[in-house]
Amino acid sequence: MPPLILWFLDGRAFVICAVVCLLGFVWMAAGVRLLGLRRALVWVALAGLVVPVTSTPIMWPLQIAPFAVALAGLIVVWRKAAARRTVRVWGLVGVLAVGVALFAELRWWPRATITGAENGVVVIGDSLSAGIGGAETVWPRQLAERARLDVVSVAFPGARIADWRRQLARADVGGRVVVVLLGGNDMLGRGSAEAFHDELEALVLAVRERGGRPLLIEFPVLPARGGFGHAMRAVAAKHDVPLLHRRFLAAVLQAPGATVDGLHLSESGHRAMARTIMLSLTSLSESPAPGEE
Repeated sequence: MPPLILWFLDGRAFVICAVVCLLGFVWMAAGVRLLGLRRALVWVALAGLVVPVTSTPIMWPLQIAPFAVALAGLIVVWRKAAARRTVRVWGLVGVLAVGVALFAELRWWPRATITGAENGVVVIGDSLSAGIGGAETVWPRQLAERARLDVVSVAFPGARIADWRRQLARADVGGRVVVVLLGGNDMLGRGSAEAFHDELEALVLAVRERGGRPLLIEFPVLPARGGFGHAMRAVAAKHDVPLLHRRFLAAVLQAPGATVDGLHLSESGHRAMARTIMLSLTSLSESPAPGEE
Protein backbone atom coordinates (compact mmCIF):
# COMPACT_ATOMS: atom_id res chain seq x y z
CA MET A 1 0.00 0.00 0.00
CA PRO A 2 1.19 3.58 -0.59
CA PRO A 3 2.58 5.21 2.59
CA LEU A 4 -0.17 7.86 2.62
CA ILE A 5 -2.90 5.21 2.63
CA LEU A 6 -1.11 3.28 5.36
CA TRP A 7 -0.84 6.47 7.42
CA PHE A 8 -4.57 7.01 6.93
CA LEU A 9 -5.39 3.46 8.06
CA ASP A 10 -2.88 2.98 10.89
CA GLY A 11 -4.88 4.85 13.54
CA ARG A 12 -3.28 8.29 13.41
CA ALA A 13 -5.85 9.81 11.04
CA PHE A 14 -8.61 8.61 13.36
CA VAL A 15 -6.96 10.19 16.40
CA ILE A 16 -6.40 13.52 14.61
CA CYS A 17 -10.01 13.68 13.42
CA ALA A 18 -11.31 12.66 16.83
CA VAL A 19 -9.24 15.37 18.55
CA VAL A 20 -10.56 17.99 16.10
CA CYS A 21 -14.09 16.87 16.96
CA LEU A 22 -13.34 16.89 20.67
CA LEU A 23 -12.00 20.46 20.58
CA GLY A 24 -15.08 21.61 18.69
CA PHE A 25 -17.42 19.98 21.19
CA VAL A 26 -15.49 21.44 24.12
CA TRP A 27 -15.91 24.86 22.52
CA MET A 28 -19.61 24.12 22.13
CA ALA A 29 -19.97 23.00 25.74
CA ALA A 30 -18.20 26.16 26.93
CA GLY A 31 -21.02 28.26 25.45
CA VAL A 32 -18.87 30.65 23.37
CA ARG A 33 -20.37 33.04 20.81
CA LEU A 34 -22.33 31.23 18.14
CA LEU A 35 -20.81 32.80 15.00
CA GLY A 36 -17.35 31.33 15.56
CA LEU A 37 -18.88 28.09 16.78
CA ARG A 38 -20.81 27.62 13.55
CA ARG A 39 -17.61 27.75 11.55
CA ALA A 40 -15.88 25.40 13.96
CA LEU A 41 -18.70 22.87 13.78
CA VAL A 42 -18.47 22.77 9.99
CA TRP A 43 -14.87 21.57 10.38
CA VAL A 44 -15.94 19.17 13.12
CA ALA A 45 -18.61 17.70 10.84
CA LEU A 46 -16.04 17.24 8.06
CA ALA A 47 -13.65 15.54 10.48
CA GLY A 48 -16.52 13.39 11.71
CA LEU A 49 -17.21 12.26 8.15
CA VAL A 50 -13.63 11.03 7.84
CA VAL A 51 -13.70 8.91 11.01
CA PRO A 52 -15.59 5.90 9.54
CA VAL A 53 -13.30 5.86 6.50
CA THR A 54 -10.24 5.24 8.69
CA SER A 55 -11.46 1.66 9.31
CA THR A 56 -10.85 1.98 13.04
CA PRO A 57 -12.20 -1.17 14.73
CA ILE A 58 -14.62 0.47 17.15
CA MET A 59 -18.40 0.02 17.36
CA TRP A 60 -20.22 1.66 14.46
CA PRO A 61 -22.30 3.99 16.71
CA LEU A 62 -19.02 5.47 17.95
CA GLN A 63 -17.79 5.85 14.38
CA ILE A 64 -20.77 7.93 13.27
CA ALA A 65 -21.35 9.75 16.59
CA PRO A 66 -18.92 12.67 15.94
CA PHE A 67 -20.57 13.58 12.63
CA ALA A 68 -24.10 13.02 13.95
CA VAL A 69 -23.56 15.21 17.02
CA ALA A 70 -21.78 17.88 14.97
CA LEU A 71 -24.69 17.95 12.52
CA ALA A 72 -27.17 18.24 15.39
CA GLY A 73 -25.03 20.99 16.89
CA LEU A 74 -25.03 22.90 13.60
CA ILE A 75 -28.81 22.72 13.44
CA VAL A 76 -29.05 24.00 17.01
CA VAL A 77 -26.59 26.88 16.73
CA TRP A 78 -27.94 28.02 13.37
CA ARG A 79 -31.21 28.88 15.06
CA LYS A 80 -30.94 32.48 16.11
CA ALA A 81 -33.01 31.82 19.20
CA ALA A 82 -31.00 28.78 20.26
CA ALA A 83 -30.70 28.59 24.02
CA ARG A 84 -27.13 28.45 25.28
CA ARG A 85 -28.10 25.64 27.61
CA THR A 86 -29.21 23.52 24.65
CA VAL A 87 -25.96 24.27 22.85
CA ARG A 88 -23.95 23.27 25.89
CA VAL A 89 -25.89 20.04 26.32
CA TRP A 90 -25.13 18.99 22.75
CA GLY A 91 -21.52 19.96 23.30
CA LEU A 92 -21.32 17.72 26.35
CA VAL A 93 -22.92 14.88 24.40
CA GLY A 94 -20.24 15.30 21.75
CA VAL A 95 -17.43 15.37 24.30
CA LEU A 96 -18.73 12.16 25.85
CA ALA A 97 -19.17 10.39 22.50
CA VAL A 98 -15.72 11.30 21.20
CA GLY A 99 -14.12 10.55 24.57
CA VAL A 100 -15.57 7.05 24.55
CA ALA A 101 -14.47 6.53 20.92
CA LEU A 102 -10.92 7.65 21.71
CA PHE A 103 -10.75 5.37 24.73
CA ALA A 104 -12.06 2.42 22.68
CA GLU A 105 -9.20 2.90 20.21
CA LEU A 106 -6.32 4.14 22.36
CA ARG A 107 -6.58 1.31 24.87
CA TRP A 108 -5.07 -0.90 22.14
CA TRP A 109 -2.16 1.45 21.43
CA PRO A 110 0.37 0.39 24.10
CA ARG A 111 2.84 -2.13 22.73
CA ALA A 112 1.63 -5.68 23.37
CA THR A 113 4.20 -7.86 25.13
CA ILE A 114 4.41 -11.55 25.88
CA THR A 115 6.68 -13.79 27.94
CA GLY A 116 8.03 -17.23 27.15
CA ALA A 117 10.02 -16.44 24.00
CA GLU A 118 13.14 -17.93 25.58
CA ASN A 119 11.47 -21.32 24.99
CA GLY A 120 11.25 -20.61 21.27
CA VAL A 121 9.05 -18.82 18.74
CA VAL A 122 6.81 -20.20 16.00
CA VAL A 123 5.66 -17.93 13.17
CA ILE A 124 2.36 -18.58 11.41
CA GLY A 125 1.78 -16.35 8.41
CA ASP A 126 1.97 -15.53 4.73
CA SER A 127 4.47 -13.79 2.45
CA LEU A 128 4.97 -10.94 4.93
CA SER A 129 6.82 -13.53 7.02
CA ALA A 130 7.95 -16.03 4.38
CA GLY A 131 9.12 -13.54 1.76
CA ILE A 132 8.43 -13.88 -1.95
CA GLY A 133 11.41 -15.97 -2.99
CA GLY A 134 14.00 -13.23 -3.24
CA ALA A 135 17.44 -13.06 -1.70
CA GLU A 136 16.21 -11.24 1.41
CA THR A 137 16.74 -12.72 4.86
CA VAL A 138 13.20 -12.97 6.22
CA TRP A 139 12.39 -11.48 9.59
CA PRO A 140 11.88 -14.80 11.47
CA ARG A 141 15.46 -15.73 10.63
CA GLN A 142 16.72 -12.27 11.55
CA LEU A 143 14.80 -12.48 14.82
CA ALA A 144 16.50 -15.80 15.59
CA GLU A 145 19.93 -14.31 14.92
CA ARG A 146 19.46 -11.03 16.73
CA ALA A 147 17.64 -12.38 19.79
CA ARG A 148 19.49 -15.72 19.89
CA LEU A 149 16.20 -17.61 19.82
CA ASP A 150 14.97 -20.86 18.35
CA VAL A 151 12.55 -19.52 15.74
CA VAL A 152 10.55 -21.84 13.49
CA SER A 153 8.62 -20.25 10.64
CA VAL A 154 5.90 -22.30 8.97
CA ALA A 155 4.61 -19.34 6.96
CA PHE A 156 4.35 -19.59 3.20
CA PRO A 157 3.47 -17.11 0.41
CA GLY A 158 -0.20 -16.79 -0.46
CA ALA A 159 -1.41 -18.32 2.80
CA ARG A 160 -4.93 -17.52 3.96
CA ILE A 161 -6.41 -17.82 7.42
CA ALA A 162 -7.78 -21.33 6.71
CA ASP A 163 -4.21 -22.52 6.08
CA TRP A 164 -3.33 -22.26 9.77
CA ARG A 165 -4.06 -25.96 10.28
CA ARG A 166 -1.43 -26.99 7.73
CA GLN A 167 1.07 -24.64 9.32
CA LEU A 168 0.34 -25.59 12.91
CA ALA A 169 0.71 -29.28 12.06
CA ARG A 170 4.31 -28.62 11.02
CA ALA A 171 5.51 -27.16 14.32
CA ASP A 172 5.68 -28.06 17.99
CA VAL A 173 4.27 -25.00 19.77
CA GLY A 174 4.37 -26.37 23.32
CA GLY A 175 5.74 -23.68 25.65
CA ARG A 176 6.57 -21.38 22.72
CA VAL A 177 5.35 -17.97 21.65
CA VAL A 178 3.31 -18.28 18.46
CA VAL A 179 3.36 -15.10 16.36
CA VAL A 180 0.32 -14.92 14.09
CA LEU A 181 0.44 -12.55 11.11
CA LEU A 182 -2.17 -14.05 8.82
CA GLY A 183 -5.33 -12.91 7.07
CA GLY A 184 -4.14 -10.12 4.83
CA ASN A 185 -4.78 -12.19 1.72
CA ASP A 186 -8.32 -12.88 2.93
CA MET A 187 -8.89 -9.16 3.48
CA LEU A 188 -7.47 -8.19 0.08
CA GLY A 189 -9.33 -11.05 -1.62
CA ARG A 190 -12.87 -12.27 -1.26
CA GLY A 191 -12.71 -13.73 2.23
CA SER A 192 -15.45 -12.86 4.69
CA ALA A 193 -14.80 -11.20 8.01
CA GLU A 194 -17.07 -13.70 9.75
CA ALA A 195 -15.11 -16.68 8.45
CA PHE A 196 -11.86 -14.91 9.34
CA HIS A 197 -13.09 -14.40 12.91
CA ASP A 198 -14.08 -18.06 13.30
CA GLU A 199 -10.81 -19.36 11.87
CA LEU A 200 -8.69 -16.96 13.94
CA GLU A 201 -10.53 -17.97 17.10
CA ALA A 202 -10.05 -21.65 16.26
CA LEU A 203 -6.34 -20.99 15.70
CA VAL A 204 -5.94 -19.27 19.07
CA LEU A 205 -7.73 -22.10 20.86
CA ALA A 206 -5.68 -24.74 19.05
CA VAL A 207 -2.42 -23.02 19.94
CA ARG A 208 -3.39 -22.85 23.59
CA GLU A 209 -4.54 -26.45 23.65
CA ARG A 210 -1.05 -27.40 22.49
CA GLY A 211 0.57 -25.30 25.21
CA GLY A 212 1.54 -22.35 23.00
CA ARG A 213 1.31 -18.63 23.77
CA PRO A 214 -0.30 -16.73 20.86
CA LEU A 215 0.66 -13.17 19.90
CA LEU A 216 -1.58 -11.61 17.24
CA ILE A 217 -0.27 -8.98 14.82
CA GLU A 218 -2.99 -6.58 13.71
CA PHE A 219 -2.80 -5.41 10.09
CA PRO A 220 -4.32 -2.27 8.52
CA VAL A 221 -7.62 -2.98 6.79
CA LEU A 222 -9.27 -1.24 3.85
CA PRO A 223 -12.35 0.92 4.56
CA ALA A 224 -14.75 -1.54 2.94
CA ARG A 225 -13.22 -4.44 4.90
CA GLY A 226 -13.46 -3.07 8.42
CA GLY A 227 -14.93 -6.31 9.73
CA PHE A 228 -11.47 -7.88 9.68
CA GLY A 229 -10.23 -5.34 12.20
CA HIS A 230 -13.23 -5.97 14.43
CA ALA A 231 -12.61 -9.72 14.18
CA MET A 232 -8.99 -9.47 15.34
CA ARG A 233 -9.88 -7.36 18.34
CA ALA A 234 -12.90 -9.45 19.23
CA VAL A 235 -10.79 -12.61 19.38
CA ALA A 236 -8.00 -10.85 21.29
CA ALA A 237 -10.42 -9.41 23.85
CA LYS A 238 -12.46 -12.58 24.31
CA HIS A 239 -9.46 -14.83 24.87
CA ASP A 240 -7.12 -12.29 26.48
CA VAL A 241 -4.53 -12.59 23.71
CA PRO A 242 -1.86 -9.89 23.25
CA LEU A 243 -2.55 -7.91 20.06
CA LEU A 244 0.13 -5.71 18.52
CA HIS A 245 -1.63 -2.59 17.22
CA ARG A 246 -1.68 -2.13 13.45
CA ARG A 247 0.39 1.05 13.60
CA PHE A 248 3.49 -1.03 14.38
CA LEU A 249 3.19 -3.07 11.17
CA ALA A 250 2.22 0.06 9.24
CA ALA A 251 5.35 1.83 10.51
CA VAL A 252 7.49 -0.97 9.11
CA LEU A 253 5.73 -0.86 5.73
CA GLN A 254 5.93 2.95 5.55
CA ALA A 255 9.69 3.19 6.07
CA PRO A 256 11.71 4.22 2.99
CA GLY A 257 12.91 1.14 1.11
CA ALA A 258 11.09 -1.25 3.44
CA THR A 259 9.11 -2.95 0.67
CA VAL A 260 9.84 -4.15 -2.83
CA ASP A 261 6.36 -3.46 -4.18
CA GLY A 262 4.49 -1.46 -1.53
CA LEU A 263 3.53 -4.56 0.44
CA HIS A 264 6.18 -7.31 0.50
CA LEU A 265 9.18 -6.62 2.68
CA SER A 266 12.68 -5.92 1.45
CA GLU A 267 15.83 -6.83 3.38
CA SER A 268 15.61 -3.63 5.43
CA GLY A 269 11.87 -4.17 5.90
CA HIS A 270 12.45 -7.64 7.31
CA ARG A 271 15.12 -6.19 9.60
CA ALA A 272 12.68 -3.59 10.90
CA MET A 273 9.97 -6.22 11.35
CA ALA A 274 12.32 -8.46 13.34
CA ARG A 275 13.12 -5.51 15.59
CA THR A 276 9.41 -4.71 16.01
CA ILE A 277 8.53 -8.25 17.03
CA MET A 278 11.54 -8.53 19.30
CA LEU A 279 10.44 -5.49 21.29
CA SER A 280 7.21 -7.34 22.15
CA LEU A 281 9.10 -10.38 23.43
CA THR A 282 10.08 -9.52 26.99
CA SER A 283 13.31 -10.44 28.81
CA LEU A 284 15.38 -10.70 25.64
CA SER A 285 18.77 -9.29 24.75
CA GLU A 286 19.72 -8.31 21.22
CA SER A 287 22.79 -9.12 19.19
CA PRO A 288 23.86 -6.45 16.71
CA ALA A 289 22.86 -7.02 13.11
CA PRO A 290 25.64 -7.25 10.55
CA GLY A 291 27.14 -3.82 10.03
CA GLU A 292 25.73 -2.44 13.30
CA GLU A 293 28.62 -3.38 15.59
